[in-house]
Amino acid sequence: MNKDFRLSVTLPTHPKTIKLMRKAGDRAFYNLIRLWTFATQNRPDGNLKNMDVDDIEIAADWQGDEGAFVGYLVELRFIDQTDGGYIIHDWVEHNEYASHAEDRSKKAKKAARVRWEKEAERQADKAFQEDSKTTENDNINAKACPEHMLNDANRNAKSCSELCPSPSPSPIPSPSPKEDTSCPELPDSSSPKKEEPVLKILLINRDGEFEVFQKDVDEWQDTFPGVNVLPALKAIRQWNKDNPKNRKTSGGIRKHITGWLSREQNKAVREGKPMAQSVDKDKILKGFRKKSKQELKLLSEAGNIYAFEILRERGEAIQPKTKTMEAR
Repeated sequence: MNKDFRLSVTLPTHPKTIKLMRKAGDRAFYNLIRLWTFATQNRPDGNLKNMDVDDIEIAADWQGDEGAFVGYLVELRFIDQTDGGYIIHDWVEHNEYASHAEDRSKKAKKAARVRWEKEAERQADKAFQEDSKTTENDNINAKACPEHMLNDANRNAKSCSELCPSPSPSPIPSPSPKEDTSCPELPDSSSPKKEEPVLKILLINRDGEFEVFQKDVDEWQDTFPGVNVLPALKAIRQWNKDNPKNRKTSGGIRKHITGWLSREQNKAVREGKPMAQSVDKDKILKGFRKKSKQELKLLSEAGNIYAFEILRERGEAIQPKTKTMEAR
C-alpha cells in the first residue's frame, strides 16, 4: 500500500483549483486532497470504477449538497467520466510511482517466494548429504568391527600360549590344537526399538513431517471424547496433503489439530451425536482444571467447551467464538 503521492507546488494557484474553490468553497481544496489520498491507498491506478457519486463524495469527506462536488470535479476535469465509471484525470501521468504499487507488490512477493524455494532446496540437499555421509560411516564401522575383534582374539590366544608353556617332556602328549577361526560374537548393542508413528502429517517444506504417536491419539481422545480422533487425524492429514499452500509449521501444527478436533467436538454436541467413549463430565472438567491458564485459553479460543467452562468458573472467560459456547 502506498504511503505518499506526488503533489505539484503550483496546485494551490492553478486556475482549476481557484475555480473549484470559488464554486464549492475553500474547503473544496481539502476535499480534493482527501479524494487523492483515498485513491493513493485504495485505487492506485486512479480508476474509480464501481464507485458512484455518493461513494466518491464520501471518500472526499464532502459535506455539501449531494452530487455537487462530483459535478464540479467533472466540469473542471479533475476527474473524467467514462462508460466504465469515473477516472482521476491524468493520475498515472502525474503519479506514475504510486500507480504501479500493486505491480511492485506482486514482483516483491514473487521474488521472495523464489528465494524461499531456493533456500528450502539448499537445506534439503544439505540434509541429504549429511544423511548419506552418516550412513556410509556406519557401514564402514560395521564392516571393520568383526575383523578388529577377531585379530584381538588371535593376539590374546598367542600371548597366553607363550606365557604358559607346556611341561617338557610332556607327561601326556597333547593333540595339536586347532586354531579357532570363528568370529567372536559381537556384544548386543541393539538399542531399544523405536516407536513407530501412527501417521504423519505434511508440514511446510522446511519442517518436513509431523509424526503422530499413539500417546498423542490417546491424549486427544481423552480431551475430545465426542470425536473419533484417529479418522479425524486422517482427514487432517489428507487436507494438508491437498492444500500445500496452507500447510502448518512444526510450531503451529498442534494448534491446527486442536482447533480441528474442537470444531468436530462442538459439532457432535450440537447434533446430539453419541460420544466416541463414555463421558464423565466431572472427570473431564477435573482433568481440565489441572491445565495451565495459557493451555485453557488456547483450547477455548479453538472452541473447546470444557476449557471455556473452566475459564468461566475462574472469571477469566474470553469472548466465545462458536455458537455452542454462546448457547452455554
